[in-house]
Amino acid sequence: MPNTTVALDFCPSLKEAALRSCTAYLSVKNITANPQGAVLDAYESAKGALLARSVQLNPDELPALLPRFPAFQSLTGHTAASALQQLGVKPEPPPERAAAVAEIRPVPPEYAGKVLTRRTALIGNAFVLGALLAMFGVLGLMFWGGTTAFPDSKPTRQASPAEKALGIALIALGGLAFLGVGATFFIDPSWLGNRYLSKRVRKEFARRPAHLVDPENPDATFVEVVPKLNWGQMKLESASDVGFLLLDKQRREILFEGDKECYRIPAAAVTSCEVEVHIVGQGTHGATRVFYVVLRGHHPGGFWEAPVRKRGDTGLFLSRKRQRWTDGLRREILEMRGHPV
Repeated sequence: MPNTTVALDFCPSLKEAALRSCTAYLSVKNITANPQGAVLDAYESAKGALLARSVQLNPDELPALLPRFPAFQSLTGHTAASALQQLGVKPEPPPERAAAVAEIRPVPPEYAGKVLTRRTALIGNAFVLGALLAMFGVLGLMFWGGTTAFPDSKPTRQASPAEKALGIALIALGGLAFLGVGATFFIDPSWLGNRYLSKRVRKEFARRPAHLVDPENPDATFVEVVPKLNWGQMKLESASDVGFLLLDKQRREILFEGDKECYRIPAAAVTSCEVEVHIVGQGTHGATRVFYVVLRGHHPGGFWEAPVRKRGDTGLFLSRKRQRWTDGLRREILEMRGHPV
């Protein structure tokens, strides 16, 4: 989760107040992505914007850090509460318990994670790669037709009427196939992969003894949840979960049954519902706008967020369709909350 992290460099002897002359240094960083794998310094290896680096702290500034660094109690002679009182900082009011909270629960282990596997991701990407190879294949077919119907213009080599007819037929067939494959890339290059994924989801969900969302419900939509840290990342699979989303307007609830998690979110628990756009390939001729409905809600564990979008419709020409779907979902959720757009 993107966050702002404060790091403190100090001598270990400061904890026990054994060496008071050692200076402490404070750094602040807006972290957008945690380091991948094992690293020696997670703070330095994390991606983000550095707001302050190694700012030297005076001894009288250390009490202000006690709420986050209680190790300095022995050195300062204060507790966090007394330090804040001395600094004139009013205590934070106790957090109000929300009347409605989002219920986010994992799918039972025997049914979880059966769809978003490495094998599924490889097969889905193979469909896209296969379409790309098919495009080169039809270009080769057209070239073969051209050399058959129109060989080198030499007196010793002239195409027979049968060869010329075959070559022209190959050119026409290749041209039609090229238009079909090209249209697939511009409209929805992931169509075959998503068809395969949808069938896998329905097959795996059919094994479950009960459903929060019936996959056969005509009002349910096949969606994916893509964390913001994965937006624009080159991965086999950027989604953290896939499943079916349903708005139960009678009970005023947002329901989602996924491969890994299930959501039951009362409309009253939704704190924010906004449409955000990410541009894939920004600055290129193939730049594509992708729209997400970013849901945030009251949750017993604290901050909770889920960027949701309809799975598929990833082509360059379907930007308006993607935007209409996200705008419509946001409008329906806000209407359930009693805040129509």
